[in-house]
Amino acid sequence: MLFDRTQDQSVEVLEVERNRLQNSCKHLQRSNAELQTAVQDVGPDPDFEQAIEVHQNFVFDSRAALSAQIPVQWLLPTGEHSHNSETAGQN
Repeated sequence: MLFDRTQDQSVEVLEVERNRLQNSCKHLQRSNAELQTAVQDVGPDPDFEQAIEVHQNFVFDSRAALSAQIPVQWLLPTGEHSHNSETAGQN
């Protein structure tokens, strides 16, 4: 069915995007730690400090986006899951 394939692709796209953001955050946090060590070792550097700020903003925004995602089970057609008081609102 076209709906099912489109739905599967939509869920897959969300999962790929979530994984991409999580991976980016991990690498940017590692990079920030390295930049902060460099700043401590050699002193203030405007380029390093700007990079740290940009990375921190990206990580903050990405985490906000990740936490705001709609639970995947809410994307399924009616009948493939149940919305009861125990599962509603859970990820």
